[in-house]
Amino acid sequence: MTDRTRTTSSNSFAESLRSTWAEAERAQPYRERHSSGIPAEYRHLGPDPQMIPANLQRGIFASMADVTLGRSFGDGGNLVRAPGAEPAGKSTTLDRAVIGQSRVAAVGANVLVLRDTRKARAVGPTGNVVAEKSPAEFRTTEAARFETVDIDSEAAVTVSDLPTSTARFEWEDAVAKSYCVEVSRRRLREIGEAHFFDQLEVALTLGLARCADSVLLSAINAATPESFTLARAATAGLKFDELRGVAGTAGTGATIAADGTLRVAGLPGELTGDMAGSLVGAWNRVAVAVRDDFDVIMQRTNVDGSMRITVWSHFLPLVPSVNTLWAVA
Repeated sequence: MTDRTRTTSSNSFAESLRSTWAEAERAQPYRERHSSGIPAEYRHLGPDPQMIPANLQRGIFASMADVTLGRSFGDGGNLVRAPGAEPAGKSTTLDRAVIGQSRVAAVGANVLVLRDTRKARAVGPTGNVVAEKSPAEFRTTEAARFETVDIDSEAAVTVSDLPTSTARFEWEDAVAKSYCVEVSRRRLREIGEAHFFDQLEVALTLGLARCADSVLLSAINAATPESFTLARAATAGLKFDELRGVAGTAGTGATIAADGTLRVAGLPGELTGDMAGSLVGAWNRVAVAVRDDFDVIMQRTNVDGSMRITVWSHFLPLVPSVNTLWAVA
């Protein structure tokens, strides 16, 4: 089992990474145990001191809402490539930075950093544990379609469905994302310890934002949206200023307007490296949930001080319907 510490708002992400690295460097593969105080039936393990294998992994179990970032990120999670002076005590948190760096959030999609609401409950006399789920949904509501009727007629009014679409929160269906890198002690010295952990903080923050984008865009494309036309947008009842575009690596439909802004199928848009095609539509009808807690695990892998860093996080796409999103042909 990995020895993990919970990061709190009093520690910056970079500081927590630095202290976890130091703990992993000091970790020993064995620990001493003496037979004094051990019941006689367990003293056959050998003469004192007994060398017991120990776990070399050290880790961080953190909440994005509690992790503060350094001066590389300004208000709202904007990345400052050349950070300037900031007032004392001014900082942002990891959850805000993930939302601020998300391309789908930039065009109106909902990026929701949420805690896992499942709870462990002890049941029965033997101490069995079950997970209790708290049902949750992401729901969108459109305009009710009224119809013209003859008030003097006895004809019945058409019964319609409620104009809502729903996507359920099921954390067990979340997409697990992981990143792993191995860094030597020599490389750490070349970069400089302070700079290295600041750079790692930035890289992981930007990577988590891209994970959110990738998971949502993949879910939308898997639903094979129709090709975009203004007629379809009008039929869906959308306002023109709700429409935004995201252009992928193929650049389909992407142009630069005379005012220097990016346009996707003529609409304001953003670029992404997490899909090939391009999508346009009303992004406020979809969301991606980012689980608030994440893990960083470090383990020394070599006598030269090389360290393996592994990060785990979970994402859940919430796409009630793709009727307000379209592919750009």
